[in-house]
Amino acid sequence: MPLRQPKALTLITNFSFRQTLQTTAFILLALIFAVAPLIYHAQAFLVFDIPKLTLIQGGIELAFTLYLISVLAGPWARFRWHRPSRTIICLLVYILLAVLSTLTAYSPRQAWWGSTYRRQGLFLLFHYLALFWMVLDIGRNRWHRRIILAGVVSGGLSLAIISLLEYWNIPAYSSWKSAGAYAGRLVGSFGQPNYTAAYLGMTLPFFFLGLRAKSAAFRLLSSLGLLCSLIALWGTGSRSTWMGLIIVAACFTALTFRRQILLSKSIKTTAFLGSIAVCLVGLSLLSTQNSLSWRIGELLHPEGWNKIERFQIWDRSLTLIAQKPLLGYGLDNLELVFPGSLRSTDTHLMTVYVDRAHSLFLDQAAAVGIPGTIAWLFFLGAALLRTVRLSWLRDRNWWKLSCAFGIALYLVRGSMDMGNITLDALLWLLLALMLADNRPPDRQAEQTQPPLARILSFAIVLPIIAFCAGLIGTNYRIMQADILYKQGLRQENASPETAAALWQKAIKANPQVELYRLKLADLALRQGYDAIKSENKDPWNLIAATALLSWDQRGGESADYYFRRGQLYQYAQTTVTSDWQELSSRYFEQAHRLAPYKFASP
Repeated sequence: MPLRQPKALTLITNFSFRQTLQTTAFILLALIFAVAPLIYHAQAFLVFDIPKLTLIQGGIELAFTLYLISVLAGPWARFRWHRPSRTIICLLVYILLAVLSTLTAYSPRQAWWGSTYRRQGLFLLFHYLALFWMVLDIGRNRWHRRIILAGVVSGGLSLAIISLLEYWNIPAYSSWKSAGAYAGRLVGSFGQPNYTAAYLGMTLPFFFLGLRAKSAAFRLLSSLGLLCSLIALWGTGSRSTWMGLIIVAACFTALTFRRQILLSKSIKTTAFLGSIAVCLVGLSLLSTQNSLSWRIGELLHPEGWNKIERFQIWDRSLTLIAQKPLLGYGLDNLELVFPGSLRSTDTHLMTVYVDRAHSLFLDQAAAVGIPGTIAWLFFLGAALLRTVRLSWLRDRNWWKLSCAFGIALYLVRGSMDMGNITLDALLWLLLALMLADNRPPDRQAEQTQPPLARILSFAIVLPIIAFCAGLIGTNYRIMQADILYKQGLRQENASPETAAALWQKAIKANPQVELYRLKLADLALRQGYDAIKSENKDPWNLIAATALLSWDQRGGESADYYFRRGQLYQYAQTTVTSDWQELSSRYFEQAHRLAPYKFASP
């Protein structure tokens, strides 16, 4: 009789390098969504969108790299052609139209890479698709789902707690709180009450799901998270999110009373009472401070529409969409063509413009055209219908229904508000979890590929891994340059020379960011302006500012670049010499050609 092997040897024998990499990738994704609100909280020490993009994009790139390595390390199934579902067809059509819109955009580089200080555009969409593909493939594992959902719930709980700290006068986002843009409302670590409310609303169903757990400690933690989230939701005062909660809760409650759904009477009663409570709370919030009646009254009187900024923006967005309805203006290109200016800053060179339509659907229509928006909506609608049909009417898969609730809430509130980097990433994550197949993979279908096919697979996947590794290094340089820029802002008034040195280091670390060069040029311009006021007409500061704006042609596609440089030359010709009048007119004309709706003809 053979001897029985020790347990330790059995554990070593069952070790799977592929499963370890996949689990590590999911742990990394869970950490991203768990600490995202904390990174937003630390964004007060940094600037713009670079910290959250570094966190989300860098985390997705690293996790996707681990996933690709795990794919190469394991056996590959033979390729078998299957007719794609309607969901996948709609997704492929949307991707195709997004690529075509990028190729025909006003600024193809900005549509591909994003604007000068944000890595968005089609490049960010590819990150979402990588996240979707990765979670869709290995998300069928129960432990992987628990890991990623634990990260999402932890992020929602931390966001709710950070938001509630504002009741004790502890600001969660100092730059927005000091400006008083949302007085009396909880802004959370996102810096915007609508974004905070949307994230809390999308994670709210998972706290309800935790109430059904067997562990008493887990039920207590879920109850605490649910209470904190509801209080924070009330404090944000987000009308769009509460409207979405009312509509989605009413739809889900109506579905529970269908005859095909065999639910207990207690569950139906709880769903009915919960939906009534949500409707009452939401309607009471919508009717406070005359917000609902005022908006309805303005809608009934078209002559007063110009008093509502959002309706004004929607009207101009529809005008732009009607001018280019098929392919759109390209991703992240709306700021180049959007008319109107919100406000001006106190600097000589910079102006803040309306760059989005303040509606998720209008933003999509302006970026990829009306057909692309329809394909995107059909993709989301087909995914939701498939989940409701299979998970609700048959097996009552509650965590999939929680994902469907969060996606439906995202769509309803998105019709009245903008998107966000973290919210969009959470949308694609919930979509992948919702569509992931619960059935275990067919091990008999996994066969070793022929040697030639294996070599071709390595030749395709290894360059992708190398590209992701390069992107990870780029994210580190972006964060380093951003920190140097913020340090320069702190030294701008006390020591302009130190600030200029720090900004030059930031330019060297990330030369693609136009903001660093413009800020350095603005500093030199203000020094020259002060010298002229003191009757010291030394033109060297102005010449230095002009030289700082003279870099390679990569910045030549930006309309803001031409407009600000024209402003600089126009200022220089009135103070130093008149030889730059022709240059300023030429740059103003170039800015008007690239963005005719944004800059007037000189």
